[in-house]
Amino acid sequence: DQPCLLLYTASGKPEADGLGWQKHGPVLGLCMEAAVIADSVNRPQIPSPVLMPGDTYRNICDYQFTAL
Repeated sequence: DQPCLLLYTASGKPEADGLGWQKHGPVLGLCMEAAVIADSVNRPQIPSPVLMPGDTYRNICDYQFTAL
């Protein structure tokens, strides 16, 4: 239910050791994070992500992957 999906990669990172003596290169993994729109606190046309005292914050993150 978040308006953005941030994608992080390991680009630019050195090779790292993985399980079973495997090497993990800079493009063998990624991280996805559901998030609010960057800089939304400074943009009145975008809903504010600010949580006021007494407010409750809940979100849902449901990832579904399909092999092509």
